[in-house]
Amino acid sequence: MGLGCRSDATVAPPAGLPYAVASRSCAPTDGPAVTIVLMAERVQSSAPAVPSLSLHVWHPLESLRGRTFSLVGASADGAATFHPRGTTFETATSAVVRVTEVAADSSIEGTVDATFPASGRIRGTFHGVWLAGMPMCG
Repeated sequence: MGLGCRSDATVAPPAGLPYAVASRSCAPTDGPAVTIVLMAERVQSSAPAVPSLSLHVWHPLESLRGRTFSLVGASADGAATFHPRGTTFETATSAVVRVTEVAADSSIEGTVDATFPASGRIRGTFHGVWLAGMPMCG
């Protein structure tokens, strides 16, 4: 039996961003949030070297599985930023994140499809290794 595939199916990490981490963060209202950072190099912190793609989902970790979020501007769901080099960053003109799994160890799997003014479209899958710690919000 052959496996079919759709031409728009996303089955690999975005080009140049094969690694990901995830951690708790704070939404603008000081509510619980999660930040997923896709990056070029494997690191053990949420402050990676560039280039990196940051997906700020303004919902608690426990509510992410199986949901899709629009991360454009300062939407109710969150925001997406891309850091192509140095201190330069861009805010997404469109960004959709689908969280397909939140594992027992809190690692997060899903897909991202985001477009940025200068850097263009970034899309692919991610597996964010969970970084423990509680942010100080407020």
